[in-house]
Order: sequence, then C-alpha cells, then structure tokens
Amino acid sequence: MNASFLLHPNYKLRRVYKLVILALFLGTISSTFAQKEPETQANTSETKVPERYAAFLSCFSDSCAYAVDTISGHEVLFVTSYTYHRDEKNNTISATMFTLDKTGKIVSLGSVQSQGTLYPLTISNQTLLRGGHHYLYRYAISASDDNPSLDPIETIDAEYDTKGHATYTYTNYSTNTYNKQVKEHDFLQKFEDFEKGHQITFTPLKKTRR
Repeated sequence: MNASFLLHPNYKLRRVYKLVILALFLGTISSTFAQKEPETQANTSETKVPERYAAFLSCFSDSCAYAVDTISGHEVLFVTSYTYHRDEKNNTISATMFTLDKTGKIVSLGSVQSQGTLYPLTISNQTLLRGGHHYLYRYAISASDDNPSLDPIETIDAEYDTKGHATYTYTNYSTNTYNKQVKEHDFLQKFEDFEKGHQITFTPLKKTRR
C-alpha cells in the first residue's frame, strides 16, 4: 500500500490542527486546577481548631460545633450541639461559653439561648446579644481576670395587655436604671443594633477531624 498520502499537505494541516486543539484543551484543564488550589487551602485553614482549645474540644462529639469570638476584650470559645444554615453560615440560638483566666485555664461562662432562629447569637461592639420576639438582652464579661463572668448589662422588653397595647421597659445595670418605661422607637432601635451586629459563625467539629 502506497503511504504517500500521509505526506499530503491537507493531512499535515489536519494533524497540526488536532495537536493545537489538544494543547489548548490540556492547558485549560491545567489552569482550572491551578485556580481551584488556593480555595482548597483556604478552606483547610478555616477548619483548624486553635491549638489552645484542641484538647478541650476533643471531649465533645462530632455533632457539636465551635466558634471563637471576642467579648469585652476577652477571647471566648462557644460550643453548641445545634446549628442551622442562615445566609450561607452556620449559626445557633444556644451555646455554652468558655474563656481563659489569667493563668490560661479554661473556665465556663455559662450558657445562653435566644428564642428562635430569627435571633441567632450575635456580637455587637464586643457585647453578646440574644433576643426574642419581645425582648433583647445584652451581655459583657466582667473586668476581673481572676474570675471572669458573663453579666447582663442591659435589657429591653415589651409586654402586651389584653387589647394588644404594648408597654416597653428598659434596664441598664451599669447606670442602675431599672424597669424604665421607654417608647416604641427605643425598643425598635435596640433591634436595629442587633441587626447591625455580626452573627457568630460556627464550625462543625467533624470537619476538623477528617
């Protein structure tokens, strides 16, 4: 069989086209994987448990989740057994809180809970907010490093009579203001502050144990 057709100009041209297309295809795949690599590395670093809490968190089950945030200048560890997905983040309405005393020992700050998923635990101006349909509580951590504690600093509530009329009361523990009647505007303003805060984002422990 005469193989001279292999040297035909059209055959050579078609072969060059195929090689060019193959090179472009392989180059596209290579660049795609190269672009995805930094994203994978970033996700890995986000799920790493801080070393100072690693041994402590190992006592909790995979179904739990944790977060680290700041209240009143104190680093606080939050642990919860329940999270829900909101705005592409893992939030919760209830958590147990821990912090470090001046010796580096982990101490409990107790537990907090909001009324429902409309009110995830939130940080605003380094204070903790929890709320419900008719109330909002704000907490800070005491200045004592020897025995840090979580204390309420202000509350606002709405109570309704049988006709649906609301009475709004405000308490500020730092100014010794107790059960002061305020306007509806004051009540709504506190909830606006809540909306401006950042919701505490939790990482499932099972993601850190893969």
